[in-house]
Amino acid sequence: DMTLSNMLKTAHSSLRKAFLSPKEIFHIRLYYVVGGDGETCKSDGLRWRSSLAAALARGTPLLSQSSSDIPAMSIIPVLHIKFVHNHTFESPFVAIQVLTIDPVHLETELWINQCRE
Repeated sequence: DMTLSNMLKTAHSSLRKAFLSPKEIFHIRLYYVVGGDGETCKSDGLRWRSSLAAALARGTPLLSQSSSDIPAMSIIPVLHIKFVHNHTFESPFVAIQVLTIDPVHLETELWINQCRE
């Protein structure tokens, strides 16, 4: 649970650096490395879903909005996770992806670029 709480705090910090707010989050994806057979995968998925829901319910800064505004969540089992950090390869057991959209900026861009000749 602390791992997910720390990941959500880091995501919140990244949003602030991008001048986005938690209200603009529309989907959270959690990827976890599968271990064992299909039954283990199911129980791991349920455990990760419960942990993510608990971390969000504790009022992390990432989602300080009301419960009706909680974004979609997907828990995705994968065989491996690899990414490059400081020119070294790392293989974490869990990764999170936070998808956001800024509707005002998107609408402005569409208006500027639509049918302009």
